Amino acid sequence: MKKLFIVLIAVSLLHDVCVSQDFWQETFNFGSSTGPHDFVQDSDGRIYAEYFGSQILRQSTDEGLTWTSLSSNLPPSSAFESCTYSFFCKNDILFTHIHSGSYSGYINIGHGIYRSNDHGTTWEKVVEGLGADTNIVEMYLAPNGNILAYHEYYGDAKIFTSTDNGNNWTLTYDLGYSKDAIWVNPENEILLSYGSNLLYKSTDNGITWNYVNNTFTYDIMDEMLKTSDGTLINNTNLSAGTDIWFNNYKSDDNGYTWVDCADSDLDSIDIITQCITAGDTIYCGTFENEITKYIYFSVDEAETWDTVDLSGINYINSIYEITITKSGYLLASVYFDGIYRSAEKVSSTSSGIQDNNDICNLSIYPNPASDFITIEGVNIQRIEVIDMTGKKVAVEDYSDVSVAKINTLSLPNGVYCLRVSANEGWGIKRVIINK
Repeated sequence: MKKLFIVLIAVSLLHDVCVSQDFWQETFNFGSSTGPHDFVQDSDGRIYAEYFGSQILRQSTDEGLTWTSLSSNLPPSSAFESCTYSFFCKNDILFTHIHSGSYSGYINIGHGIYRSNDHGTTWEKVVEGLGADTNIVEMYLAPNGNILAYHEYYGDAKIFTSTDNGNNWTLTYDLGYSKDAIWVNPENEILLSYGSNLLYKSTDNGITWNYVNNTFTYDIMDEMLKTSDGTLINNTNLSAGTDIWFNNYKSDDNGYTWVDCADSDLDSIDIITQCITAGDTIYCGTFENEITKYIYFSVDEAETWDTVDLSGINYINSIYEITITKSGYLLASVYFDGIYRSAEKVSSTSSGIQDNNDICNLSIYPNPASDFITIEGVNIQRIEVIDMTGKKVAVEDYSDVSVAKINTLSLPNGVYCLRVSANEGWGIKRVIINK
């Protein structure tokens, strides 16, 4: 009788863990508003939602699950001006730079940079060395911790640097004319694109720049990604006269040469936003058109793509922003709908998915998966794959290994539970198969 009771408890626990649910959960509905165009995260995991062309700021302290408005605390701008409030974080310090609604399309100019040391409650203006009306449209964190501020107004383009968290600014580079993109590699370099085949690199935190004579003939975009093995991946829109309007390119030599990714799944699809997990799974959000309005993921450096389950999203529209939270949730802003968070973590700060059961160092990735699932842990002895009916569809026994792979090619798309047994106990994690 005691043995039967234990079995019933185990089955009950498995049922609780494996209950079917939507991939996404809505955490904020903004209705007729266009919604956030950017998510900014600080070092403590706070997330700030930025709305383009409006004086709106929302903050989440629980990784996107709930949101609080901070709009009333923002520095004011004239009601007659068309200004954009953009945000930037260094550690737990929040900055906003108020600038022209377009880089050069409005007669008003920016209002400089403000800093908040209390997470958006109060603000102080920090423009020493900038000038009161500098139109700062973007800010970046240099590899050495300096802050770079990019000014642009009617073709006048400059980079200012602060070494003291914004107290003072120094003009460090006069671009002469506007850039297409700046991308910071946190390790040691910054890439600057002026347009087709005009790529420059700085290895001294933006002080000096050298031309990279690369083979890339299209415009580098801001949202470049870097994998754990050093591969750069960049999405670009191609020039007129080709039937492929949008595509991903990759470089294995820090931007000197580029090759076209074999990602025919995304040919002619306008990618708005991209992000990458610690385990090198890439997620991208796309612009709505007659072809697509989906979220895609790739586990092979943008060579092939699959669609992410959209269950739980009320109205499928353009995906304006997508990011990974500090502990590994996927967060998305859906145009004219709401903010959504994945019900399960898709990544962790190390790699893959961190489980919270008896096995403390268990990681499972990628999730969603297509061809295989990798399980990392200590002294793994057995792995069971269980479908939503409770049926074991795959079982593998091991001899105290630290890494194991499960082939998922033969499994239909859907939600499964992985039960991993090891010396220290067992853990259960929900995974999604999406081929």
